[in-house]
Amino acid sequence: MFPETEGFLVAIQDQVIPTNNYKRFILKNLQQSDKCRYGCQDSETIQHVTGGCQAFAPTDYKERHDIAAKIIHQELAYKFKLIECKLQYYKYTPQCVLENDKYKLYWDRTVLTDQYVKQNRPDIIIVDKDAQKVTLIDVAIPNSNNLTYKHNEKVAKYRELEFQIKRQWKMKYVETIPIIMSSTGVIPRRLLENIKALELSENIYKIIQKGVLLATARIVRKFMGNAST
Repeated sequence: MFPETEGFLVAIQDQVIPTNNYKRFILKNLQQSDKCRYGCQDSETIQHVTGGCQAFAPTDYKERHDIAAKIIHQELAYKFKLIECKLQYYKYTPQCVLENDKYKLYWDRTVLTDQYVKQNRPDIIIVDKDAQKVTLIDVAIPNSNNLTYKHNEKVAKYRELEFQIKRQWKMKYVETIPIIMSSTGVIPRRLLENIKALELSENIYKIIQKGVLLATARIVRKFMGNAST
């Protein structure tokens, strides 16, 4: 990373970014409202900026989420010999479906089932034809205080879909593997365990971490209205 980007990320982690909350309660500017400048009713803390603003949820937060998901997708596609070479993660565009004799890999696909299931669109689906096994992968980039909650939420979220896929696709095994990293790059132990469960190189977390951190820096700069910071 460039030194200025690294310094900016340190400022984010140390929570010294001049958000409205920081100006009111740390700088003691009592004339300053602490509410989000984009119209949310929440206090504009750095946690709100990095992962809680509804104005950024469908665009910038999703783009950051997709960076992590694309990294995992490309590693799996290469491992399963569904692609011949790897690109830099920011150049990689996943195909909706990749398939060979042994594996099928879906990207952001809605699963149609006989019985309606509300949570039916995981980020990645792996079908291991020989083992008759399906793995659902769902990614989340929450704030650091929500890491454990998000992991458990993802596991519970797809229970019904697991059951429907196992029955309808006639599979022996179906499981959900969450990929969770904080918006400021905190690595929970379960992330390393889940990467290992996917039989990917443990070092892939470093690539995900870099992509997430750079995206968070862009989000904060954009939020604060200073893209050159």
